Amino acid sequence: MAIVFGVANKKGGVGKSSIISLFATTSSNQPINKKVLVIDATDNKLLTYLSAYHNETLYKVVKSDLGMVPKILAAEAEDYDVIFVDFPNDVNKAGFKTALICCSHMIIPTGVGIMDQIATKDFLTLVEDVTSLRKAAGYNTDSRVLVTNTDKEDHANELYDLLNKQGVPHFEGSLLKNNEIANAIDSGLPIMDYVTEGVGWTVGQEIFHKVFIEYHSITE
Repeated sequence: MAIVFGVANKKGGVGKSSIISLFATTSSNQPINKKVLVIDATDNKLLTYLSAYHNETLYKVVKSDLGMVPKILAAEAEDYDVIFVDFPNDVNKAGFKTALICCSHMIIPTGVGIMDQIATKDFLTLVEDVTSLRKAAGYNTDSRVLVTNTDKEDHANELYDLLNKQGVPHFEGSLLKNNEIANAIDSGLPIMDYVTEGVGWTVGQEIFHKVFIEYHSITE
């Protein structure tokens, strides 16, 4: 039975699709070799484009609207190890909450700007509601914030302090500098290839690897 990750937030441009692209490519490649499905329920279908651009064969991408997500999960969950659902930004979109309820794990990417923080705080209220509904039905939910999109580490540390103060679970050291991992996304290469082939890392790749190791411990 697959572990289902919903990757969502109210704010656009925080790295939802990029994170899924990196996680899915790395999970499905050597030496991890997970069977991975990506459900692209976004409006712009960026992950579908990226998959076609890289001629991706390691994992499967299906285009969907939010209303179809539960049906796809019901049909495919037995055949995959990990499933990612890429959500649109509009939480009021029909089927958004229902699709989110189907996710056993949630990754909530956020930048450190004030608008990112406001959107994330608002979205976490929805996550609490969904978590309560899942708990009432006898299902646990693991949700974690993943900090992205900044080169200003002091601002990120301020956000970490706030998350810790509020007791919000997050990936440790999850600061991802998008400008430093962009080449990895553009090339379609899994981050783990840098380990197995001994290629030098940028700081951003090293931080992503730390985040991925923690993520991978969830999927084992």
